[in-house]
Amino acid sequence: MDRPASETVTTTPPAVAAGLPVYAWVILVLIALRPSLDVVFASVTMPVGGLNLSIGFLFNLMLVGVAAVLAINALLVSRAPDRAVVTILIIWGPMLAAAVIAAVRTPVPAQALQVLFNYMAYAAISLLALTWAPHIGRERLTMLIAASGIVPICTALFQAATGGTGARVMGTFPHPNILAFFILIYVAFLFHAQISLYMRDAGVRLLLWLPIALGLLALLLTGTRAGYAAMFAFLFLYSALRRPIYLVTLIILPPLALLVPGVLDRINDVASGGPVFTYDYLVSVARGDVIDAGYIAVDSGTWRRYLWQAAWPSVTSHPLLGNGLASFPHYSNQFFPLLPDGESEVFAHNTYLQLVFEGGGVLLIGFLWTYLASALQNAANLPFGRGELIFAVLLIVAYALTLASDNVLYYLSINLSLFFVLFSIRGVGADDSARWKEQTRLATNRKRRAANGLQDA
Repeated sequence: MDRPASETVTTTPPAVAAGLPVYAWVILVLIALRPSLDVVFASVTMPVGGLNLSIGFLFNLMLVGVAAVLAINALLVSRAPDRAVVTILIIWGPMLAAAVIAAVRTPVPAQALQVLFNYMAYAAISLLALTWAPHIGRERLTMLIAASGIVPICTALFQAATGGTGARVMGTFPHPNILAFFILIYVAFLFHAQISLYMRDAGVRLLLWLPIALGLLALLLTGTRAGYAAMFAFLFLYSALRRPIYLVTLIILPPLALLVPGVLDRINDVASGGPVFTYDYLVSVARGDVIDAGYIAVDSGTWRRYLWQAAWPSVTSHPLLGNGLASFPHYSNQFFPLLPDGESEVFAHNTYLQLVFEGGGVLLIGFLWTYLASALQNAANLPFGRGELIFAVLLIVAYALTLASDNVLYYLSINLSLFFVLFSIRGVGADDSARWKEQTRLATNRKRRAANGLQDA
């Protein structure tokens, strides 16, 4: 059952945490620093074949390499089924297999291999989190996650104060939407940690509300409407299921949010509706068929809808296996003439559409399985880990909202954070659940012996 607010959570003993290898702690620190270095990792590149590989690629290569060594050691050296490895194979196997099939059929093999390797990095960090989390413990996990957002959020607030990035802040990321989705994961986890008493010290718990508040403020300053909706949906549903008293605070948050500069403008853009121009007319203007048409601005929602409509015939022509991994940008200039100025290709701005376009129903189903299973795996920790299951499911629900309007699967840092969090809470939860089940077994045995008139040894 769910833990009461007054209950002190049992954390992993220091002796267990000390048993984690030094290299593991180094990697964990790098994972925490990854969001702060996102722009640096993306800007420093080296040409290899037809690709420009970044420092971020080397980071992902390290994750995949370490995870591969752990898996090989478990499967070949130990010669015993490893629960973490088996879990990852079950959860990630279908999606990776479907991605390999799509990569074989792609017209852009270099880009497809890069995307496939990104998926492997997500699976790798899932394995590392699941393996190491019991040795980290809830308190250290909370401190790692809390530290990961300090630089991005403070940078965003500094940008807002100085006007360095215009109307929308982006922190240490190359786009405001990426910062918004990172804050979604960041605030959601810290909110869950607060409700679940991951930190034992009351003073530290009080201090932890500060990064949550600053994160919410930075989220509003990103101007990312999908981020607004996903964050509010998570906080509302999570509070309703675990701490209904917080719903009183959430009711006053939307009116307060409107006081932040730029928030009302972003919402009005949606409420004002789309232009009166039809898609065919806009295409004619783009091709120069309309004389003296002038400059025509189209809101982002309408532009996305037209893009999805133009791409759909290509989806229906290859519904099972798609057009090949990473092929959407490659084909976009052939079926969509309304590309942004100066751009020769465009992503789908809808993860579901891009997946079914590139890998058909097979890749989409594999993706949905991986995301749902990543959350529902926490059901293995019931009844002790009810809070972790609620958190994981609602985080995936909130994340699903963002996937419908953006290229979230291609934002490396965000997905690494997401799967690190999802599999870490399963790891620490599994450790506590095992101890809870052992304590329950011992208590049951004592009751049986007492009922038989025997005394405990």
